[in-house]
Amino acid sequence: MHDSFALFFQDFNECTFWIRHSTGRLCVDPSPSEIYAILDEDSAEIEVPETIVSMSAPDMEAMVIRSLTLEGYHNICWLNLSELHRFTTVSLSTIVNIGAVISNQHKGHIEIASCLDATARVHRWGFKGGAGGITAEGWTRLKSGDVLNSTIQITGSDQKGAMALTWLCQSNHIFSRLRITSNLEAYVLVEEVDFELKISATTEDSPEGFLFLCPVTDFRMAQSLFRWPDCPAYWSLDPMGAERLSTEAHQK
Repeated sequence: MHDSFALFFQDFNECTFWIRHSTGRLCVDPSPSEIYAILDEDSAEIEVPETIVSMSAPDMEAMVIRSLTLEGYHNICWLNLSELHRFTTVSLSTIVNIGAVISNQHKGHIEIASCLDATARVHRWGFKGGAGGITAEGWTRLKSGDVLNSTIQITGSDQKGAMALTWLCQSNHIFSRLRITSNLEAYVLVEEVDFELKISATTEDSPEGFLFLCPVTDFRMAQSLFRWPDCPAYWSLDPMGAERLSTEAHQK
């Protein structure tokens, strides 16, 4: 991209696009911009009617919006209005609702809204080390030597990947209906929940055994509700896992 002074711009943020108020026309300033808007591939092909000759036309904004698909409008909201992901820790007894909008301004997490058609999926257990096997009951079996001093994780997340777009384009309406006018940055959309199982290293030689991890479906209470199950894992010296070690045996 070149300007009238034959300067070459390699990136769009090396120059500033703006609308001159007196004429309503698009201008380009050969100086870096810290504020810019991002359009997705679909919205980049917006066709404005040839009858519109000035950006100051009173119905220009409405015409541009009408030229977008609903998905394209959602994508623009997400690209320009979303913030970095935030992470928070909750107790094991907490039921996590994927698709809920929550606030942690007060004690605990308060839910103010949720996606009615939210669908979530549960990913397989993630771990480093040797490959594990799956029992007939759906439990994942790992060798004890492969998991000591490691963290095993399982994740529930938005299946369609569209909840963030839906929330961003409706957030102003929801805030208005609930009369929320301040600390808007404190409200976040729950897109993912991670459950972690940390296996400590042992200072003594221990017999070869196996760690059995519960089926991933045990974390799901409903379509988008997740919780820590009563028995997420257990140890056994039996490769079939029929005989579980007691809590006392775990600590020896």
